[in-house]
Amino acid sequence: MSNTKKLVSSVMALSLLGGVLAGCSGSGAGTGAAGDKPSSNAQDKKEERSLRIMAGVIGGKTPEENTQFEKEIERLTGIKVKLDKPASDYDQKLLAAIAAGEKYDLLQISKEKMNTFIDQGILTPLTDQIKASKTLSDPNVLPTQEWDQVKTKDGKIYGVFTKFQGGTMPIVRNDWLKKLGLQEPKTLDDYYKVLKAFTEQDPDGNGKKDTFGLSTAGMYELQGFFSAAGLKQRYVEKDGKLDVPYSTDAAIPVYEWLNKLYKEGILDPNFATNDTGKMRNLFLTDRVGMITYWDAWVGMLNNTRKEQDPNTKFEAKGLPGVVTPNGSYMLRRGDPDVWVIPVNAEHPKTAFEFIEWWHSKDGIILGRPRH
Repeated sequence: MSNTKKLVSSVMALSLLGGVLAGCSGSGAGTGAAGDKPSSNAQDKKEERSLRIMAGVIGGKTPEENTQFEKEIERLTGIKVKLDKPASDYDQKLLAAIAAGEKYDLLQISKEKMNTFIDQGILTPLTDQIKASKTLSDPNVLPTQEWDQVKTKDGKIYGVFTKFQGGTMPIVRNDWLKKLGLQEPKTLDDYYKVLKAFTEQDPDGNGKKDTFGLSTAGMYELQGFFSAAGLKQRYVEKDGKLDVPYSTDAAIPVYEWLNKLYKEGILDPNFATNDTGKMRNLFLTDRVGMITYWDAWVGMLNNTRKEQDPNTKFEAKGLPGVVTPNGSYMLRRGDPDVWVIPVNAEHPKTAFEFIEWWHSKDGIILGRPRH
């Protein structure tokens, strides 16, 4: 860990500890440190039904939409919400706010960030509350096995899912497959033939050779192709050590395959500098026949084109990637984002009530992604 990160971590922990001690010394309804029981006065005092929430992807796209989001939560729950949603640099602004001693009732953070905050002792354990919750303990609402993603090694739970994460995969222009009489690819050789046809056989029908078989955003989300070698993205633990499968000799055939696509003009030459927005735009404007992205975008890509042209033949379809050497498939699932309650939250009971509501029908509808 860098000196800067160590300093930020220390300041965060001290700031939150100070907030907790201040809550214990006063007559308010603070919860105290994790595991402490509130005083009888705190138990008897009815908690104000209001929340201060900091979130990165929950809410609207603009300040005006965030205000509408707050009002809709209040209409549906009776809870008055103040939503802080930074327009950019969420993690940095979250750390700065906590280090400054700001108090939030709920934070929406990544699993990785949750683990860091657990180590710093600044989150409220929710295990017992979840077990006692009819909503959150219901396997029809949250499947039992999903909890394994967020449990600590000793079985405690500090965060509840904001949403289920999907996976990344190759997404193909299925209408182009049909037009050119091609089958869905399974092997790297199959994918090569399909992508080459997308490049050379005028799938958009404009009489020009102006399409590419594949576009990516740098090396982002190539798990569906490295599946051919049975290799996982990022780090894996092997014999007590961390390994990077994509950097091993076993990955060479996949890199050679990608290089072949590039040399033959099948891979979009701007793949190295594309961001995901540019990549999606190429797909939506008939410039490329396949991209690699999140499964949730399959429906959103189709909806976008339908809105532009109700009679479009455009059809995006997700593929399982390249078959592994043992005949299965290997795709990557995203790490979950979670709701957590800091130990210095002023309204922890209301915060947990909100988390339960978030997994109700109304909460799911309001929280579903909009793009």
